[in-house]
Amino acid sequence: MTDTIPLILKKLTEEISEQDRVQNQKELIDAFINARSEIQEHFMHKHLVHHTYILAEIPTELLRRIVETVGVRGFAQIITSLPVDEIVDILEEIEQDLVKKIVGFFPSKLGKVIKEILAYPEESAGRLIHKDFIVIPKDWIIEQVLQFIRIQKQLPKYISEIFVVDEENHPIGSISLNDILCAKSRSSVRILMQTNIKTVETGQDQEEVARLFRDYSLRSIAVVDKNQRIVGVISIDDVVDVISEEAEEDILHAGKVSESDINSDVTNTVMRRIKWLLVTFLSINFSSYIIGFFQLTLQQHVELAILMPIIAAMGGNAGIQASTVAVRALITKRFCQGNALRLFVKELIVGLCNGLVMSALMVIIIALRFHNLALESTFLISITLVFALATSFGAAIPFIIEKFGGDPALSSSIITSSFTDILAFVVLLSTASIILV
Repeated sequence: MTDTIPLILKKLTEEISEQDRVQNQKELIDAFINARSEIQEHFMHKHLVHHTYILAEIPTELLRRIVETVGVRGFAQIITSLPVDEIVDILEEIEQDLVKKIVGFFPSKLGKVIKEILAYPEESAGRLIHKDFIVIPKDWIIEQVLQFIRIQKQLPKYISEIFVVDEENHPIGSISLNDILCAKSRSSVRILMQTNIKTVETGQDQEEVARLFRDYSLRSIAVVDKNQRIVGVISIDDVVDVISEEAEEDILHAGKVSESDINSDVTNTVMRRIKWLLVTFLSINFSSYIIGFFQLTLQQHVELAILMPIIAAMGGNAGIQASTVAVRALITKRFCQGNALRLFVKELIVGLCNGLVMSALMVIIIALRFHNLALESTFLISITLVFALATSFGAAIPFIIEKFGGDPALSSSIITSSFTDILAFVVLLSTASIILV
C-alpha cells in the first residue's frame, strides 16, 4: 500500500476526469493512513499543502501528529484554503490549547469567523452554521433580488433558497432560487415567499436539527441567536454528515466500543472496554450465586440445569428488543410524559403475549423430552413472567439512564442483558422450588 502513494500523486496531477480524480483521492487517503511513518512525514512536508482534503478524513491521532510534524504555523497555513465548515471539523479533533494557537495564525477575518463558531457548544447547531449566506428584505421585488445576486463575488456553496428578513433581521420567510428565476421581475418577494419556515437556535442539539430536516423535508434552515436574529444557515449536506456520524456511533455503542478504539493504542482501548466486561463479570457471578442458592432444587431436578440457558437467552432477547424501541423513541424525540405509560403498558402486553407463545412451544419440547407435567407447568409460568418483566424493564431502563445523565444508546443493552439473566434464574428456580419440590 505504501508504495502506491507516489503513483497516486502522479495520477492526481494529470488531466483526468472528475470521477477518476475523486476515486484517486479515496485511494490516496487510504494509502496515506496505512503508509510507514517516514513516508507519511515526507508527504506531510512535500505534498499535504496540495491535498488538504485528506485532513477531514484521517484518524484523529494521525491529524494530531501532522500538527506536531509541520508545526502550528505551517498547519494553519495549510488549512486556511479549506471551507470554514471543514476547518471547524478539523479543529474540533485537536486539543484546545493548540486550536487557539492555530487560529492565531489565520487571517483576521477568517480567525474571527472560526472563533465565533467554536464558541458554540460542541454538538450544537452553532457548530454547523455557514456564515456565507444571503438574506433579502421583505419589501424587495424580484428584479432587486436578481441584481443583488449578480453583484455577489461568489454565491454560497450550497444555496437552494434565500431567507427573507424583517427590519430587525428576523427570518420571516424563504424563497427558492427556482421561484426567483421563474418569477416576473416586478413580482413582490413578500407575496412569493414561503412563510411557514423552521428556525433553530445556535445552542440546539445537532440531532434535533437533523430531525427537523427529516420530518419536514427541509433543504436548509435558518439559525438564530437568542434574540431570534439570523446568524447563519445550515444546509442539508451538513445534516447528512450528522446523521451518518450518529449512525456510526450507534453501531459502535452496540458493541460497547468508541470511535477512538479503532485508532487508539492498546492501553486506552483496554481501559475503555474493561468497564463493560466488569459489568458482565459481576452479573454472571451474581447469577452463579443465585444458582448456588437453589443447589438442592437443581440436584433433585437435573433437567432444570439443562433448560436454564434457554429461558435466560429468550428473556434477554425480549428485554433488548424493548430497550431498542425505547432508545429509538428517545433519539427521535417521540417519547414524552404523555405517552410514557402507554409505551410501558404496550411493552408489558407484548411481553405477556410473546411469553405465552414461547412458553407453549417450550411445554411441547419438555413434554416430548421429559414427559413431566410439573416441569411443563414450571416453564409455562416462568417464561411468561420473565418475558413480561424483561420487556417492562427493557423499556424503562433507557429512560432511567437518561434521567441520571447517562447515554441510553451506550448503556441500555448491557444493563438489560445482565438484569434479564439474573431475573430468568430467580423466576425459574423460585417457581421450580414451589412446584417441583
